[in-house]
Amino acid sequence: MRRASGRLSYMNSFYYIGHFSKFIRPGARRIVSSSTLDELLTTAFLNEDGSIVLVVMNASNKPEEFLVWVEGRAAKTQSRAHSIMTLVLSDMRRKLATASAAAPRLKLLPPL
Repeated sequence: MRRASGRLSYMNSFYYIGHFSKFIRPGARRIVSSSTLDELLTTAFLNEDGSIVLVVMNASNKPEEFLVWVEGRAAKTQSRAHSIMTLVLSDMRRKLATASAAAPRLKLLPPL
């Protein structure tokens, strides 16, 4: 809150902390997530309900298209310039049970 005007203003950290606190649930485990694109930073978590939460930050001046690879399957998406985004992959524990006993690995790659 600004004392002089009495107005409430939010800092950037308010918004990016929201990406973590809204979707990453208590008890979640951090899992391997990597990007081959220097412009994108990423982290991922496996919630106890089996959902995977992937947070991607694009610090560059341009939008970045990328593929999210999980256990041999890919989804194409785009991150806006100077943005942070959250992708939630629902009910992945059941889908991945036959693919791997270990925690899933996520990889961000440039589109083909």
